[in-house]
Amino acid sequence: MVKYNSGIASYVKAVNPNCKLIGVQSQNVPSYYEARKSNKSFSVHGKLSIADGIAVKQTGYITFSILNKYVDDVILVSEAEIAETILFLFENCKIVAEGAGAVTTAAMLFNKLNVKNKKIVCVLSGGNIEVTTFLNITNRALINQRRRVVLKIDAPLGKGH
Repeated sequence: MVKYNSGIASYVKAVNPNCKLIGVQSQNVPSYYEARKSNKSFSVHGKLSIADGIAVKQTGYITFSILNKYVDDVILVSEAEIAETILFLFENCKIVAEGAGAVTTAAMLFNKLNVKNKKIVCVLSGGNIEVTTFLNITNRALINQRRRVVLKIDAPLGKGH
């Protein structure tokens, strides 16, 4: 599995041409996913993504041709899936991963691929994430998993306030 890197794809296929490579992108910025569908470089007006390291609005011509040569498929993961994967990696593996680094594992955790009885490698790269960003993302994941709640209470103020 490769997230969006033509260098990794080129190397893996050179070492083992039978290895199947799956690209993973955020649903918010699916430039290569859309480019593959139209078979030409494609520019997206994507939204912000917590996978900002792969939030490429347009796949360059050279990268596009290399990826098309080596990548077998590309799938998308949601922002919530990326956030929950960052939390999972931290809690269960003691790994601090940035959004772009977590997308391949997100594809696995959220059953985007049939991997039963297959040897799988997820490229898990990048720990370049600010503490406040990490806390915001993991907080969002905890809320999505209903492990944390946000209470908003409107209470009338007493006399004189």
